Amino acid sequence: MQTNQGLTPDQLFFYMHAGYSWDPKVETQDQGRVRCAIRLADAEQAYLQAHKSADASCVWVDDTADPMFDGPFTTCEGCEIRIGNEAIAGLYSILDADADYRREVRAELALECIDRLREVTAGA
Repeated sequence: MQTNQGLTPDQLFFYMHAGYSWDPKVETQDQGRVRCAIRLADAEQAYLQAHKSADASCVWVDDTADPMFDGPFTTCEGCEIRIGNEAIAGLYSILDADADYRREVRAELALECIDRLREVTAGA
């Protein structure tokens, strides 16, 4: 039985596209998936608010400097969430990211630094 009914469009996006975890002692797999989707959508909104009202940005950079990356891919990139010039979360060696995966990465990084994003939004 799926419990994904009633999710917002943003939550449903993460339900359909993002990874998830669950604790089998207290929830079903689907409940964990819903919980994770809700958290990612919330983190995405925190980022978007900080981007709108403060100096937060999501920056994608080339990450092909490492010689081990000569495999069968088109792009190798890194992604950082920044406040001003300070990187507050980052992920690197991202291969051939399409728009959906870029959105997922941004939300995952926002989740890592959600308290800081909310802090700068409140102070803006």
